[in-house]
Amino acid sequence: MKEYYRFRVALDEDKDEYGWVFSTQSSLEFQVPPFPKILDEKLALLRLVDKGGSVDGLGKRKLAHVFYVVFDEQEYEQLEKEVMELQNV
Repeated sequence: MKEYYRFRVALDEDKDEYGWVFSTQSSLEFQVPPFPKILDEKLALLRLVDKGGSVDGLGKRKLAHVFYVVFDEQEYEQLEKEVMELQNV
């Protein structure tokens, strides 16, 4: 059975989209921007969904600036790697 990680992405309503990303399933949490590429790609698609809508394998747009983004195990490892690279810059 595949394991999935759900992250909550809560962004400010200003154009800079400063926000916080965290999960109850992982100790990985971080501020944005900068956005890890894998997260940015999923958010780009979820931004096209109406509030309350969801996309299988991507997540859900809870509110205008709040998203629940889903990562499988491989995507989670990529997210972790990208976050670490961004934090070491």
